[in-house]
Amino acid sequence: MAEREQAPGEWHLLAEWRAGMEEPAQEPAVQYPRVIPLTTERLRLRAFAPGDLEFVRRLHANPDLVRFIPSATTPDEATARRRLGRFMSLVDHPVQGFSLIELRDGGGGGGRTALGTAVGLVLVKPIPSSDGAEASVLEIGWRQVAEHCGHGYVTEAARAVLDAVHAAGVGQVVAVTDPENLASQRVAERIGMERLGLSRDFYDARLVLFRSFDAGRGAGWLPAGWELLDVGEYAFPGPSRDQLVAAVLAGGKRTTTALLAEYEAGSDPLPAPGRRELVVDSAGTPVCVTEDVAVDVVRLGEVTLEHAVAEGEGYTDLVGWRAAHERFWTGPDYRGWFTLRSTEPPDVDDDTLVVCTRFEVVARRPGREGGR
Repeated sequence: MAEREQAPGEWHLLAEWRAGMEEPAQEPAVQYPRVIPLTTERLRLRAFAPGDLEFVRRLHANPDLVRFIPSATTPDEATARRRLGRFMSLVDHPVQGFSLIELRDGGGGGGRTALGTAVGLVLVKPIPSSDGAEASVLEIGWRQVAEHCGHGYVTEAARAVLDAVHAAGVGQVVAVTDPENLASQRVAERIGMERLGLSRDFYDARLVLFRSFDAGRGAGWLPAGWELLDVGEYAFPGPSRDQLVAAVLAGGKRTTTALLAEYEAGSDPLPAPGRRELVVDSAGTPVCVTEDVAVDVVRLGEVTLEHAVAEGEGYTDLVGWRAAHERFWTGPDYRGWFTLRSTEPPDVDDDTLVVCTRFEVVARRPGREGGR
């Protein structure tokens, strides 16, 4: 249940589905690699079929699913048919993937299919950004029938799908959960996803964001060994990161600023001249390598106009630069990042210590010149 339900017309990348069987009017830039059918030790993941109507109804009768995703309510057969039609259509769509999970040994009880009992689903799809920008990140999610919870089926299936998606060349996949959905958060952690903290980047809601990242994917253009560099990430995956990465590639962004407290809370070493980072976009694809040329720890009140302008985000004076950064540093999502690490969020004033880093691009992915 990591994913969020998409209300009709909410996602600008999908057209209305008549009878659940039409293709979208256009395709998003991000592509979903077809990875099913898949098999694991206990499970088989396959496409949805017309005979799965009763399973769809039982799946969406799970009270926990409806609690955390109210729009998943399926009150009647007509609604269940629409959902099944959508799942059947999207399983072969180039940007979506809905996989039914069934037991390989046939299982027992209701919902039996030709190869066993259907117990849940796993999906991978572009995740809608809160600001309505074109989706550029893939999301993994899961749902399960209530009576089959507690057996690890969804964890086993989601792990297999996530591995297959990475193997197909996708560097980064995210998952989001309601802050109170602890069971779904445990699934994300068990399949190896990293908890990034609370975020409002997706679905226009405050959700717990998880990320799975494979830096080696799409890094064949790098000199030998450079794929092992530390990964450089700007903001959370989504429009903000892509805008910042574009500024780096275009040459407009050559500095960045972080609170010293962030490094201390994350137990991360401070940057230093000569340090190189493998910068990735929202899809987790390596796009360039940067090298730090100067690092200074100063009071916030001592940051220079030259540094602020070189951040490449359109600032022309220190007042605007500082106001924007203080909104981010004092916002609930950033402060929540500290709380998750059992650290008191720092106060932000003239005396707050910040890390000002100047860098240059020393290598870039072919075809990603000029911010493209």
